[in-house]
Amino acid sequence: MKIKIIALVTFCIAFMVVSAWGSVYQISDFEGTWNVNCMSNGPSSPWGERALITFAADGSFSGTTTDSTGKTEPVSGTFAISLDGLISMIGNADNFNCRMDLGKTVIVCTNQWDDGSSEMKVFTKKATSYSQADLVGNWAGHTLSDGPSSPWWLKTSITIAADGSFTGTKTDSTGLVGPSSGSFYISTDGVITIPSVPSLQCNMDSGKTMFACIGLMSDGVSIQLKILTKMAPSYTLTDLSGVWGIHDLATAGKSDTFSSYGKLTIKKDGSFTGSLHYTDTTIPDSVNGTLAISSDGIVTPTSGNSNHDMHCSMDSGKTFITCTATQSSGSSEMIVFTKLSSYPSIGTLSPAIFVSAAGVAQSFTAVYGDPDSNTDIKQVFLRVDNFVNGLYLRYDKAINKLYLYNDAGTATVGSCTPGVAGKLSNTQGALNCGLTTVSKAGNSITVKWNITPNVAFASVTPKNMYMLVRDMSNLTAGWIDKGNWTITAVNAKPTLGTVSPALVTSNTDAPMLFTVTYSDADGYANLKTVEFLAIEAATGTANGIRTRYDIVTNKLYLYDDAGATMIAGGGCIPGATGKTISNTRGILDCQGTSVSKSGNMVTVKWLITPKAVFATGINKYLKLKATDNSNAYVGFANKGTWTINP
Repeated sequence: MKIKIIALVTFCIAFMVVSAWGSVYQISDFEGTWNVNCMSNGPSSPWGERALITFAADGSFSGTTTDSTGKTEPVSGTFAISLDGLISMIGNADNFNCRMDLGKTVIVCTNQWDDGSSEMKVFTKKATSYSQADLVGNWAGHTLSDGPSSPWWLKTSITIAADGSFTGTKTDSTGLVGPSSGSFYISTDGVITIPSVPSLQCNMDSGKTMFACIGLMSDGVSIQLKILTKMAPSYTLTDLSGVWGIHDLATAGKSDTFSSYGKLTIKKDGSFTGSLHYTDTTIPDSVNGTLAISSDGIVTPTSGNSNHDMHCSMDSGKTFITCTATQSSGSSEMIVFTKLSSYPSIGTLSPAIFVSAAGVAQSFTAVYGDPDSNTDIKQVFLRVDNFVNGLYLRYDKAINKLYLYNDAGTATVGSCTPGVAGKLSNTQGALNCGLTTVSKAGNSITVKWNITPNVAFASVTPKNMYMLVRDMSNLTAGWIDKGNWTITAVNAKPTLGTVSPALVTSNTDAPMLFTVTYSDADGYANLKTVEFLAIEAATGTANGIRTRYDIVTNKLYLYDDAGATMIAGGGCIPGATGKTISNTRGILDCQGTSVSKSGNMVTVKWLITPKAVFATGINKYLKLKATDNSNAYVGFANKGTWTINP
C-alpha cells in the first residue's frame, strides 16, 4: 500500500546543516490554499496524484487527494518549517524531504515508499485570482514520464499569446526535435487545461512564475509530470548564487529508478558544492562543479556533471529551476532546484543571555556569514537596544574600521581600528577598540565586540541585542534579535550555596558525585565562573582537585597540581561522551558532570574520582568560589569535608 506524504500525518522540521544562520521562513508561510501534483516511479508506477489542501496560520491543514486510479481521500495534519525552509515528516519511516522556495510559493518533495518506489510532489500556492493575461509570455517546459513510455523526457520552449495559444519548439530524450503548438486556458482559481490533452491538469503558483501539471501520456497508461517556468527578460550569473535545495526523480519503467534530495551552495562565479542523499544509500554523496546561465535563463553544467543532455530553466522570480536529463545508465530524470537563500546570514551571538554591572567592560562574540565567502561581506552591525539612545556599532571590512553611532542613531561619532588602543563613546557607553577583535575564515566574519555600558544605560529590563550584515551587493540580513543584556546600576556579589554531601567518606578510584549550588542576586546570567576545590591545606589551591565551570562558554576545566593553571587542552562540555580531565590527584568526569541554571542559581553536579596519591589519611576541605561578570567574587569558602580511604 502506498504511503502518501499528506495523509493524516504530522509534519515537523529537521534542521539540515545550514549552521545557525538567520531566519528566512516561518510557520505562517504555509497559510492559504495549495495544489499538489505528484508522480511516482518504481514498482508502484505508473501512478500520479492531485491534491487540494488549505493551511491555517498554525500550519494545520485539511483537504482531499485524488490519484490516477480515481481514488479520492480526505487528508488533514500539520506542517512546520525550519528557518532555512526544510520540511520533513514525523511518524513516517520513508526517506522524505521537502523544501520551500525563497518566494514561498512552491514546495518540492521527494519521498520513498516501503516497496522501494519514490515520488516527487510539487506544491503550488494559490493566488487570490488569475486571468488569461497571467499566461502571456515566454515559457520553458520540462516533462518526465513514467510507465510503458519511460524512460522519456521532453523539453519545450514556447510563447503564449493573449488568447492562450502557444507556439514554439520541443525536443525529447531521443533527440527528436519538432514544433510545439496548442492552447492553454486558465480558470480564475489557477487551474490550467490544454484541450488537446484532456487528462492533463495544471496549477499556477501565486507568484505566477511557474505551473505544475499531472496527467496521462498518449498511451493512456503512462503518467507525465510537467513543470513550466515563465522566463524573465534577462539573467546573469549572479542569479545562480545562493543556497539551493535540490530534488531529483529518475524513471526507467520499473527498474533503475531512484530519487534524491540535497542542498547546493552556488557562488557568484557559478561554482558549487553540496551533498545529495539518494534513496538507495545511507551516506550522502558530496557534489561539486560549475553551472552557467545564459541571458535567456537556460542553466547548464560546465563541469562536475555525469548526466547527459541536462537542460534547465530558471523562472522569472529567480527562485526556482527545473531540469530534465538522461542518466549515464539511460534512465530519465527531472531535477528541481528551490532557492533557499542568496543573502548574507546572521550567525550566533555569545553570550546570548547576560547580566553585568554598568562601568565594566564586556565582550560579545558575533558571527556573520555569506554563502559566497567572507570576502562578499561589506559591513556587520551590532545594536544594543534602540537606534535612539542605544549602543549602535558597525564594522566596515574593506577599510577595517569600527564605528559607534551617536545618541540619535543618525551619524557615527568617529572610527577606530580593531585591536588598536582607542575608545568611541556616546551617552550610553563606549566601544573599546583595542579589546575588539575581528577574524575572517571561510564563509564567516567573527567580531568580538568589547563594550563598556554607562550607568545611564542601566535598567532592570533586559536590552535586546540585534545583528545585521550587508554584502557587497548591498543585500542585508537583519535586524535579528539574538540576545538579551541586563545592565545593573550596582553589582551584587555572588553568594555560595551548599555542597551535598557535605561530610562524606569514599574510596580511592571510586567516582563521587557532589551537588553544589552557587547564586547571584542579579540572576544566574551574572555569574561568570564557579569553582569546586578539594584540598588538605586550610589555605591555597596547590596539591588538590580544583575544578571550574565557565557559564558563558559552557565548559568544564580541571587545574594542574599547582592549582594555578587550567590543564592545557582541557575544557569540555558537561555531558560530553567519554570525556575526562586528569591531574595527579584526581579525575573530572565531564560526561557524568551536569549543570542546571534557573533564576538566581547555578547548580553543578561534579563527578570526581580521587586517585591513590590523594588518599593520605588527612581529611580534605571542600571549598567553593564564584566570580561574576564584574569580576566580583566570593571564596574559597569551606563547605564540607571529604575523607578518602586508600
